[in-house]
Amino acid sequence: VFEEGLSDLDIPGDANLDGVVDVLDVMTLAQIAVGKTTPEEGMPQDILDLNGDDVVNLLDVMYLAQITAGRLS
Repeated sequence: VFEEGLSDLDIPGDANLDGVVDVLDVMTLAQIAVGKTTPEEGMPQDILDLNGDDVVNLLDVMYLAQITAGRLS
């Protein structure tokens, strides 16, 4: 994923900040959404709020799962 102006730490969906959006991000985002863990300090919410409703929840996890499966971009 490449978007002009984004650093490796600003990739939408990269919940574990490893520079790649994959199934590990889905698992990390799921843990954040259900309150088992918290996002990295200073992580912008728009990296995790993939559907743009200003809330990080299971809908974002489902959206990210669709992205990693290649069904959405």
